[in-house]
Formats: sequence, C-alpha cells, structure tokens
Amino acid sequence: MGYSIDDEGVANLSKLSTYPEHLVLVAVSSDTIVGYIHAFKTYRITSKPFYEIGGLLVDENHRRRGIGKALIDAFFKELPNGIEVRVRSNEKRLEAFQFYASLGFEVLKRQVVFKKEI
Repeated sequence: MGYSIDDEGVANLSKLSTYPEHLVLVAVSSDTIVGYIHAFKTYRITSKPFYEIGGLLVDENHRRRGIGKALIDAFFKELPNGIEVRVRSNEKRLEAFQFYASLGFEVLKRQVVFKKEI
C-alpha cells in the first residue's frame, strides 16, 4: 500500500516548513506536487542530534524517474557535514528497503512501535 499527497498533506507540509528544525522539499511537475521529503532534527538524551526523515513520497505516476533520489540528494546538501541521518520504514515495504539500501543507508536496528490512544 502506498501513500498519496492530498490537500491535507499539502497543508501539513506547508505548516511543517515553518518550523526551523524541520526541512521540507517538494518536487513539482506542471504546478502539481509530485513528491516531497520531510525531515526534522531529533534530540535524544543519550545520543548526538541527528536528522530523521519523517516522510519521503513520490506520486505513484511519477516513480522510477529519479525524483526520490533527487529529493534525498537535495536534502543532504542542506545538512552540515558529519550529521547522521535516519529513516524508518515498515519491513513490509520491500521497495523502500531496496531504495534506501541503494543510497547507502544501513539497517541500524529492528524494533516494534507501540501505540495507545488517549
């Protein structure tokens, strides 16, 4: 199952781009957003700050054209040297695993995400 860019997503990207430690880059074709990357600086008590890719999406009709790699490359150019970048992906998303591995990302760990609504 893939993700799509709807009006709510566009509004969220716009809002996130106003936060100083969030980075949002978009790919546009014919005045339409066809892809984006959203990343944010993350702080943990027990580790150095790092950037986490919160979302990388290319519209289904525009995939396999180098847009995802171009977004990653543009994102890396915005970062200072020496900072770590992390991304999370569901194990079921084999294409995403292959994509990130092809860009030099390594599996750091496997974990379970817990959720509780309040």
